[in-house]
Order: sequence, then C-alpha cells, then structure tokens
Amino acid sequence: MLNKHFYRALLRDTLNRLRFGRAAPRYGERIWVNAPDCRGYLSTQVVRKFFRQRPRSSSALVVSKWPSSGILPLSSHPKVHYCLRRWGEGLSWEEAGAHDYMLSRMASSQTGSFDGCRTREDIDKRLAQLDRIFETVRAEGRFREARELSGDHFRETGATLIHLGPNAVPFFAGAGAHRFAMALVLDLPLPAQLGLVHRTALPQLKDFRFRPQSGA
Repeated sequence: MLNKHFYRALLRDTLNRLRFGRAAPRYGERIWVNAPDCRGYLSTQVVRKFFRQRPRSSSALVVSKWPSSGILPLSSHPKVHYCLRRWGEGLSWEEAGAHDYMLSRMASSQTGSFDGCRTREDIDKRLAQLDRIFETVRAEGRFREARELSGDHFRETGATLIHLGPNAVPFFAGAGAHRFAMALVLDLPLPAQLGLVHRTALPQLKDFRFRPQSGA
C-alpha cells in the first residue's frame, strides 16, 4: 500500500512541480478545512464520469474544468445524513436510519459484508465505536492527523477527501464521511486529503495548508 502511494506521489509531485513550481499541490497532501465551508458533495460517480478518475487517485490532479451539474447537498450522502441525525439531533442510530442503510448495503453486497460488518451485532459494535470516536474528538477539541492514528500511513492518504473547486471552494468527495459529519456537528478544523484541484484554486492552496481557527 505504501509503495503504491509512493510511486503515485513521485509521478504527480514531479509533474505538478514542473508545471506549477515549488508550491504545487502534492499527492496525498494534508489540507485543513472547515467542513461547513464545503459547497456540496461531489460524488464518485460524477468524478468518474466527468474527470475519468477515481476520487482517491485524483489527489492533487490539477484540472481546468468543473462540473456544472450533479453536485449534491452534503446531507445527501447516506452516512453523513444518519450521522447528522445521530450527533446533531440526538436520535438513536436506529432512528437515524443507520441500521436500515447498512443492512441494505450488506444485503446487496456479493460478499454479504459492508464496512467490515456481516451481522447486526457487527453493526452495533461499529456504531458504538463511532460514538466513542465522536466523544474523544469532542473532549480533545481536535481531530487527530493520519500520523497520529497509524504508523503505516503516507501523508494524509485515507483521510476525509476534499476537492478544491473553482476559486478554491471546497467540496466533500464522499470518502471519510463519518469524520466529515463529526466536523460538521462539532465545527472543528478537519485534516483532510487533498483531492482534485481546479487551476483557479492554486493561488489559495497555501491557505489550506495551515490549521484554521475553529468556526473561522
């Protein structure tokens, strides 16, 4: 896994630096975002159709065009939706719709598994774990970076994925939905993996490289 990211980074970083200079975006780069600033949800389907890219492998890819349609409200992502109902409205996971969603995904999966869950008991354990993480983040008043969560990491790969659209407007990419929902509810700066970068966002990229103030 580390080698895959290393070679992707070597290629994209080199090309970006040649085209855009020393301050060019880097593959897997950590950026900081305030989740409420995200304009919408740019789904995997839109990214694959419009850019011919997978979201994660598009990290730091600089583009000149941006889709004018297919951008969805943040709460249209199922995981974000049920997390907001759980942590924002105080509903149980069952009432929030988490069980129904995960059971449906498990039923439609060829392996019978979704998010590491195969049974309702697995779902309950997974959701209880998310509650513990939420409470830890709230108590600490911050999100931990990838280097704090795992020794086997490359930059911020695997974190919540955020694209920077025209004029550096951030868009949620779908990956890392639980942490993204936590950031929406708690209004804490979120360390994220850089996704696509619109050319007009390049001058403002430096502003995303530093942790913003909470609620700024």
